[in-house]
Amino acid sequence: EYARLAKEDPASILGNRTSAAIAVLQSSKHLTDVTRALTNLEISTRLSPRCCERFAAAKAPFAIYDLMKTCNRSKPHLLLQARALRVLFHVALHDALVADLVGTTSHACVDALLDVLCVFREDETSFVLAVRLLRRISARVPHARRRAGARDNLKRLSSLLHLLKLRKLKSQANALEALRRALPASAASAASSSSAY
Repeated sequence: EYARLAKEDPASILGNRTSAAIAVLQSSKHLTDVTRALTNLEISTRLSPRCCERFAAAKAPFAIYDLMKTCNRSKPHLLLQARALRVLFHVALHDALVADLVGTTSHACVDALLDVLCVFREDETSFVLAVRLLRRISARVPHARRRAGARDNLKRLSSLLHLLKLRKLKSQANALEALRRALPASAASAASSSSAY
């Protein structure tokens, strides 16, 4: 029966799985349940633009930002976070949905991604995904660009870039330099001068 339904209308099956996964993401605190939900969302958002729309309309990105605040550097949490970032990135690939990732203020989105960069700088997968998301969001949502390019945030990025170079984390440093180049030039130059201490 499931195979027949999937063959007749695969989007509806993915849609049902997406809705169920969103409900778990927004209500469960159990690592196993949330991991399973993110795995389903990772698949559905990669395969179906309609599932991306459903995810964005349900305000599910904000559940992910809250989830990311609770992650530590343990392996299960790193895997969970990488899945969460991939879900967000799949949704961000649709220009019409990028603003839904940010909301009316950019604080939750931008701050969560900046925290990933600072706390999980040694985890290349999460770091690069977070940078790519920040670049895409900043390029398309003006208030997110302003938030990411605020003086305090640019100082954080400058300090982080210095640390990455000291630790010879080349992939992360290259990704972060690309992000800084994409942020407002006047703010970036202010950060450069203030970080030379």
